[in-house]
Amino acid sequence: MLSPQTPALILSLATAALLAGSNAPASAALLHIPDGFSSIQSALDAAHSGDILVVDGSASPFAEAISIDTDRLSFITLTARPGGPPPVIVGDGTRDPIVTIDATAGSPATVRISDISIDGLDERRYGIRGYTADGTDDEVILDLQLRSIAVQRCRIGVHIGTRTGTFRCDDKWGAVSEPLLWQARSRVTMQGCSIVNCLADGANLYRCTGGIYDTMIGFNGDEGVHTTASQDFVVQHSVIVKNANVGFHFQLGDNVLFQNNIVLGTTDPGYGLSLEGMQGSEPLRVHNNVFCWQDASGLKVNPVVSRLANGSCEGVPVVVDARNNIFANNGVGTTDDTSREDLDYRDLEVPGTRLFARHNSFDESADDASNVALDNTNHFGVDPAFTGAVQADELPVMAPQAFHAYDAAWAMLSGFALEDHSEAIDAGEPNSNFEDAGGLAKGSVLNDVGAFGGPDSDWGI
Repeated sequence: MLSPQTPALILSLATAALLAGSNAPASAALLHIPDGFSSIQSALDAAHSGDILVVDGSASPFAEAISIDTDRLSFITLTARPGGPPPVIVGDGTRDPIVTIDATAGSPATVRISDISIDGLDERRYGIRGYTADGTDDEVILDLQLRSIAVQRCRIGVHIGTRTGTFRCDDKWGAVSEPLLWQARSRVTMQGCSIVNCLADGANLYRCTGGIYDTMIGFNGDEGVHTTASQDFVVQHSVIVKNANVGFHFQLGDNVLFQNNIVLGTTDPGYGLSLEGMQGSEPLRVHNNVFCWQDASGLKVNPVVSRLANGSCEGVPVVVDARNNIFANNGVGTTDDTSREDLDYRDLEVPGTRLFARHNSFDESADDASNVALDNTNHFGVDPAFTGAVQADELPVMAPQAFHAYDAAWAMLSGFALEDHSEAIDAGEPNSNFEDAGGLAKGSVLNDVGAFGGPDSDWGI
């Protein structure tokens, strides 16, 4: 059923669809909920590929679990009515995922969700659960585009692909199962989203390409984001705060860039960013971030073990390039002050494992890193002189309930900019490729160390 819609919305959605690739429709019908269709699922059942579902948030909450079959709908958009409140989908009272995306048929498809709130109400269900097909090549089957959505109080916020498992190879190692990596690749793009207050992981992404931008990932009961076998993946301009275990976790990453992010207060054991094993030949890049108040370490680097199809196990090395990062007050969860460390590096006797750390700022000495010699391009015993950074014990009051959690958090976290007298100003990598772009960067065009320095230092806020 069609009804009038603003030309601006139609133009915006049509342009986005055109940019999305070959699955973009030539035309789109607008299906309105609840005007025209009483539920989101009934609109999906009536929709054709290319249609746009427009949901009136004033009718929230929508107590339903919805399912998208991408074999039938190769391009579909779910969005809010312009000018209205964000629609809130809370599920159907069972533990079924609130949004299920079935891409098991293996046909390329695009699913776009924007300006929607998904609330699991602490009832141990998935927010978005994407099922993909078997496959070993790098053709993208499911292209999931999430923009300005909130996922909260779910068991797991977003889960795409099949869990690759934790298989013991000996008394020390958990292993990635090689046969479970034989699954189709997805592309996941999050822009301006919030994934918060989930009982376990905020997001699990298996065999995904894409990126996470301008997103709040916080207060989740286990890992903020876990990825396995991500490829060509960027995490940028995001706030990763008060997650348990690991803030952001890359296993077997390939061409990964983690840049201009703020990672705070990860607890029990408390690793801000964990890089385990890699695929491809390029180092995993960690550039211009702030790591503060992790219970254990700001950055953890070590190999991973792959359990092969024949049952044998082998160590997979990792090479990491860490530049222009600020490390301060990490290791706060330890009882022994001597065990505080900003970097936790283990080669575990796996040949080829390396950590290159240059032009980073540490508030302690060079000893505040395990098993790695840090060269004199790094800065030690430095107070970064943030303009107004919140303290670790203030973070719980930031647990976001509002739809725009990223915006709410930013009012406090912008204090991680540098005072005019900070020793981190112009102290980063002198190579011209790392020059500051602007925004909250200070000094000259030379790279500032921290989240607001470097070629993508302008967060646009």
